This record gives sequence, C-alpha cells and structure tokens, in this order.
Amino acid sequence: MRRSIKIFCFYTFPLLLIYSIQPLLCQNTSPVMRTVETGETFSITVITDDDNDLFIAGGFIPEIISNVKTEVFNGKRNYEFLAVNSGITDIFIDRLRDNNLTKAFIHYRITVNAQQEKKTILKKAAEQKVKTETIRQNEEDTMFRLVVSLFEDKIYDKAAAAADAYLSAFPAGIHTTAARIKKSEIFTLNNDFVKAEQILREYQEKSPSLSRETQALLYNRRADLLTQTANTNTAAELYLRTIHGFKDCTNFFSALSGIGTMYSKFGHYDTALKYLEMFYSLQKNSKDYHLVPGFDSVLFLIAEAYEKAAEKKSASTAVFFYNEILNRCPFSPLVPAAQKRLRYLEHHFLKVR
Repeated sequence: MRRSIKIFCFYTFPLLLIYSIQPLLCQNTSPVMRTVETGETFSITVITDDDNDLFIAGGFIPEIISNVKTEVFNGKRNYEFLAVNSGITDIFIDRLRDNNLTKAFIHYRITVNAQQEKKTILKKAAEQKVKTETIRQNEEDTMFRLVVSLFEDKIYDKAAAAADAYLSAFPAGIHTTAARIKKSEIFTLNNDFVKAEQILREYQEKSPSLSRETQALLYNRRADLLTQTANTNTAAELYLRTIHGFKDCTNFFSALSGIGTMYSKFGHYDTALKYLEMFYSLQKNSKDYHLVPGFDSVLFLIAEAYEKAAEKKSASTAVFFYNEILNRCPFSPLVPAAQKRLRYLEHHFLKVR
C-alpha cells in the first residue's frame, strides 16, 4: 500500500537568513501520516526553486525505514520510503551545499505498526462490535417476545403499549414490521378496521425500502381490512398492486384468493371467478398444492360461485370443484359442507336431467 505525505519546502533567498537559526520552513499537509504499517510505502515531495540543490534522504534507523526511490521532476523531488519493520524512527531529507550539510533539513517522526498488531486490534474491535450487537439484539428480541406473549394472552392494551415501547426503542429493528402488524391486529380485534389499516398504510408509505415480500404482505393486509369496511374499490386496487407487481412473491397467491373472496362476499361471482380460477390453474399441477394456505377455501369459493354466478352459472362445474375438495383436501374442515352441496346438486341436477 502506498501513501503520500506532501511536505512543501520552498528554498528562496530571503529564507536563507532563517536557516541559520531554525529548521527549514515547511508545511506538512498530512500530519495523520505519522503512522504506517509494515510493508507500506509512502512518499514526501520537496519543492525548491534551485534545480542545483542536492539532498540526501533516508531513515535514521534504516532497519525500520529506508529510502527506496528518488524522482526529480519540474523542480520537485519525490522521495519514496518503505516501512521495513515495526518501531519508531525519524526520516530525514537534508540539503547539501558545496558538499556540506546545511541547516536546511526536514525531520519527520514515523511510527511503523506491525501488521500482526493491526490485525489483533482489528480482531478485538470486530469481536467487541459483535458482542455489542448481540447484546442489543437480545434486548430487541426480549422486547418483541413480550409483545407476542401479551397478545397471545389476550392482554391487548398492554400488548399495544409493549409494541409502542419496542418501536420507540428499535424504529428500524428486525421485528418492526411484525410489531406494527401486531398493533394493527389489536385494533382489528376491537373492530376498528379504519385505524388498523391506517397503522399499516402510514408505515408502508414511510418505508419505501421494505422488501418486495413485505410490501406485498402489507398491500394484502390493508386490502383485507378495507374489505371489512366495504371499501371494495380501494381494497381491489391494493390487491391488484400485488397481483400485477409482485408475481414473484408468495403473497401473490394471497392477493388472488383475497380479491376473489372479496368479490364473492359482495355477490360479484363472475368477477370473483376470474381471480379464483387463476389461483387454481397456477396451483393445481403443483406437487405441493396441499401446502398452499387457503387452497381448499379457494376450491369451495369457486364451486359456490359457479352455483350463483349470473353469466358463468354451471351446476356441473360446481360439482367438479366440490369433488376437488374431497379428492385433494380430504382432511379439510370444508369437506362436510362440500359433501352437503354435492348431495344437493347431484340430486337436483340428475332430477332435471
């Protein structure tokens, strides 16, 4: 590694009067360069108006610092030094006049740190940083676990207070999103859906750097809450943001089922089928379809929509999807309801035929 220490020394006639009583007037613009590492090179540049000036340069203890290169160009002399071993010594650049050493000189103290010493210091600093971060992480985890514990014990007022305390202490913590969702859920349980959605909306609007997965999750949760207030237009807009902009996220499927559920809830069955069947077509051939949250509910909603739709009404298709629940999700709690609808449809469908 190479560094440059620029010491500008101007040799002019008036200053020669000063040389007899004090060292050469010079300006060191890089005082922080007094410490270097073993194996490091650094340079000092001297400027003079007399190209005939001669200098000698080196380290008082050459085993620590040695002059390895000298360059002369445009009235400048650049002296390159190598830190050979650890220790403390002075470097010198002295001027010769008529083969005699004048009193114009530069002495500059240099401390050379051993590389191993530096590594030890850096290692200790890194260890201390990890230790400090671990302690803080433990404190953060403890505060968030309190939020979860109070929520699970249904002590909602204290859970909300604990969430506020956590968010105040760790505004950018690793549990920040979860803490805000918990706080939103508390208002949801109190049927204050407007406030619950507001908490998530304000957090999302002020946090543009959230991950894509988190963004999609918040859009869906906000849409779910707006559905509860019958604000279907805004809810649909949020679901569609996830559907069109976050197809690579797991919450993409939650958005499809969410918007389909919303339209079914408000009797828009033909529109609901558009999104519910998209969900089904993308998951039906997956070997892990049974692990997808809400897969059985989507099948039931599709079957129900085909019973009630205005344009796409089809009893035979409804029967198909009710049977899909029995075949694909035999342990679903929706199986009894699907069997009941099957008996009804098969009886009336066969009777009509």
